[in-house]
Amino acid sequence: MKKKEILWILIFALLFGSPFVSWFFLKNSVDTQNYENREVTEMPKISLEEYAQFPQQYETYFNDNIPWRNQLISLNSGLDLFAFRDSSNENVLIGKDGWLFFTGGTNPVEQSTGQRLLSEDDLEKIAGQLTLVQRWVQSRGEKFIFFLAPNKETIYREKLPESETVVTDETEAFQLINYLKEHTDISVVWPYEELMEAKADSGMWIYSKLDTHWGNPGAYIGAKALAEELEVEMPELSEVSAELSEISRGDLANMLNVSIPNGDREYQLSGYEVEDGNQGESYVEFHQNSGSSLKLAIRRDSFGARLSKVLQHAFQDVYVAQGETDLIDVDADVFVYELVERSLENPDLGLPYLSVLSNTDENGKAVTLKAECDLNGFYISAFRQPDGTDDWQGVLIGETISQEGTTFAVPDGENGRLQIYMFLDANGEKPVHEMTLEY
Repeated sequence: MKKKEILWILIFALLFGSPFVSWFFLKNSVDTQNYENREVTEMPKISLEEYAQFPQQYETYFNDNIPWRNQLISLNSGLDLFAFRDSSNENVLIGKDGWLFFTGGTNPVEQSTGQRLLSEDDLEKIAGQLTLVQRWVQSRGEKFIFFLAPNKETIYREKLPESETVVTDETEAFQLINYLKEHTDISVVWPYEELMEAKADSGMWIYSKLDTHWGNPGAYIGAKALAEELEVEMPELSEVSAELSEISRGDLANMLNVSIPNGDREYQLSGYEVEDGNQGESYVEFHQNSGSSLKLAIRRDSFGARLSKVLQHAFQDVYVAQGETDLIDVDADVFVYELVERSLENPDLGLPYLSVLSNTDENGKAVTLKAECDLNGFYISAFRQPDGTDDWQGVLIGETISQEGTTFAVPDGENGRLQIYMFLDANGEKPVHEMTLEY
């Protein structure tokens, strides 16, 4: 073999092997965090049963675990973002002045620009779902407040690219707020005006530039609006001293796998400090000796993490959960259902609106389905499935249920489950909730 050919082979081997060799020595010193919203594929195991799938499974594993993967993705994303003003992730939209926006899920960009609106049936259904929550909360002697946190895309609509046309200012959120005011007595906190005023007057970034969420100033304004609804005073944002720090990442930047040095701003507000930003346990309690004595129970999404951390400084007892069932045993004065605007199309909660009791006597076994709150105006259809069978039998079809309950007979010794559907009409054309109970 000629020396020239050997040299080319050595050069090729060096180019091919150097990433793997350098990775072996440096992998513990570089960024290997998974920034994607999925699990990284693990090394597949070969077996006689699935040997044919092994090559494809290994290719997927190799692609997920290739040396310098984060650095290569960051390089590609950085070129897209900084050189071509293009997004490497279909769920991230690049706006003006480097502002990033989320377009996944229900697409809050379309929602906040009025490109998508709610129908009358949609509004009636959402109002019905929120009314169910209100009825359950009121049955416990608690005040109910629906807190709707505006999208980042709503507050910073002027930072959206020119390609996103504003169709109407009467967006889904404003449709819903107006509908609830006209057709229900639900207390609603929608701090849109307060946030827009703070954005104009404070000079702060109320929401994060590189993240989907509001920052501490936005959460403070939201908390203050909620406190005012409860007649609890908090100082104006302008009266609270703020310490500015610059950060380089947010969830949207992570989705692009880029770090933008000093690309975003964070503020710590004196006396209302927030730790760990949007992070939080699925259930947490805050207790202190100062502040309002009203006990708050907050069912939150990710926007509620900062919100509740601000509220802990203004109320003595705050109970916060991502799962509504975690709050069932909490004895509170106020139940706050916090939801971000982009999730308003389905506010259904899995609360125990109905319960089932079984009783056996000389006449046989009877099952009673009873309402745990006022269900006037809601219609129930229920189907039972005895254990060990695939059969479904109608028990109730489009009937109302009181808190005294409705009773039906089943064979002695029969156990099973009830599939229950709740509607706004007796014909079953306007569903609002479904649940499963065992008997």
